[in-house]
Amino acid sequence: MECRLNDSDVDCTDGLVAYDVRQGDRRGTDLDFFDYTYDGSVVAGGARLVGGLGQLTDGDHGPTNIRQHDAAAGAGRRGYEWVGWKRPDDDDHTVDHVEIVFRFDAERNFTAATFHASNAFSRDVRVFRAAAFRFERRGGGAVTSLPVEFEF
Repeated sequence: MECRLNDSDVDCTDGLVAYDVRQGDRRGTDLDFFDYTYDGSVVAGGARLVGGLGQLTDGDHGPTNIRQHDAAAGAGRRGYEWVGWKRPDDDDHTVDHVEIVFRFDAERNFTAATFHASNAFSRDVRVFRAAAFRFERRGGGAVTSLPVEFEF
């Protein structure tokens, strides 16, 4: 995640206290796209990450080739620099999206959000089809504006 305000770098973690997300998935036998550095709770049998921070906000970017890796990083795990999710199998249409909830210490005014995604189509890795950003006030009171949506 990269944060920018008026063309100057800003600390991405400014006020960010946690994010909640489904744990990343395994791909084949040699690639694990798990959030290994997450410091919050791992619940639901390891399927959900809640109340912490990890690789999604550490400022590090994975190499373009998802199979390339720094042998010293992540104890030699391939894919360590990435967190990724599979599309559901044809038999399992229960989850067709990934929801990431970012929690801040106070109300924030966002001017931009940047997400890095791999799109190695020849390796059956694709960028997300669409994204929707919704904003809520602390305590769950929804802001009445429409969500910000992006389609690739």
